[in-house]
Amino acid sequence: MSPLEITLGYEQVAIEVTASIAQHEPDPYLAQVYRFGLLEDFDHLYRYSALYERTEGKDPNNIFNPIRTFFPADPPPRNIALLRTTCAIITSARPRRPSR
Repeated sequence: MSPLEITLGYEQVAIEVTASIAQHEPDPYLAQVYRFGLLEDFDHLYRYSALYERTEGKDPNNIFNPIRTFFPADPPPRNIALLRTTCAIITSARPRRPSR
């Protein structure tokens, strides 16, 4: 595996771990912080996927879990819906300190 392939794997793990932590976080403010942090993880995964495709000429989807498609030419509809829903949740969940 190339360093870029390993990086793509780490980014996928970062997304999955952060999402899991956000789902199980009892403090609503911290859960928002974790969800907002997912935006950066998705951005990294997207950019590294594009770099991998350009420099190595390979499809990055072959590295990822088969049920997920992060950088597709023609993604399955459910994956597009999942990504749009996730992005909507993340952008609407910008961390806001509770008022005192």
